[in-house]
Amino acid sequence: MEKNANHQPEIRMKRIIIRTSLVVSIVACVAVLALEATQLKGKLISLNNRLTAQTAAREKAEADFVNARQEASKTAIALTRTANALEAKSAQVSAQVEKLLPR
Repeated sequence: MEKNANHQPEIRMKRIIIRTSLVVSIVACVAVLALEATQLKGKLISLNNRLTAQTAAREKAEADFVNARQEASKTAIALTRTANALEAKSAQVSAQVEKLLPR
């Protein structure tokens, strides 16, 4: 019995060390998870901000493209009208030249 009585404090001490180690391990795991969550949150916020900026830039580019296309269409119409007016004036001038310079 003496042997058993001498081992009881050692066993208690080992149990306390094991329990303390488990608690420290659990606290360390929780700390690591909290740190990872904080870093992940930062990354998600950064990605969200970049996506928002990219979306805004794309929407602006699309609007600019639509405006440029409308301006190009207006310019093409004006160019066609100008070409038709030039052709009409050229024909008118040719007719006047024919009247002035008979063959």
